[in-house]
Amino acid sequence: MTKDKNNKSRCTKKYRLSAPEVAEMAGCSVSYVKQLRCGAVNNKSAMARQVIAIDLLANDGGNALVKEIERIVTL
Repeated sequence: MTKDKNNKSRCTKKYRLSAPEVAEMAGCSVSYVKQLRCGAVNNKSAMARQVIAIDLLANDGGNALVKEIERIVTL
C-alpha cells in the first residue's frame, strides 16, 4: 500500500502567528498546534484551550489594537 501524498489534509485558515511561534508560547509541539488548527485532535483539553486562546488573541487582539491606534491618531 502506498501513501497518497496529494491527499493530505491542510488547513486553509490564515493565522497571524505561525505554528512554531504558538507552540513555543503554549509549551507544546508544533505538530499538536497544526493538528488542533485542522480539527484532528480534541479541543477540550487545557493545552488546546491555551493554543486557541493564543490564536484568538493574536488575530482579534491585533486587529483591536490597530483599530484603537487608528482611532487615537484621528482624534
